[in-house]
Amino acid sequence: MTDADAVRDAMTPLEPYTTEEVASRLDRTRDAVKRALRALVESDDVRQKSVGGRSVWIRRAPTYACSDCGYEFQVKPLHPVLTAATYCPRCGARVE
Repeated sequence: MTDADAVRDAMTPLEPYTTEEVASRLDRTRDAVKRALRALVESDDVRQKSVGGRSVWIRRAPTYACSDCGYEFQVKPLHPVLTAATYCPRCGARVE
């Protein structure tokens, strides 16, 4: 697992984080986490926002593709139980 993978996995989708918050979750240096976050921005897994002159990092929600109709969609998690089973919003097929 790369540093970028560990950083992405430590972030909840759509939840904003500062560099310091992610670094403290992983017990890594701020510089190492910032490099990983920039790599995740490059790969479009994370987006960066500037809030009050500080960087805030937000992990994108996962994208699913329905095998029945081919529709691509994102699930925005509200609660782990509510998103445990994912269904296509177009055709209703269960998506794994």
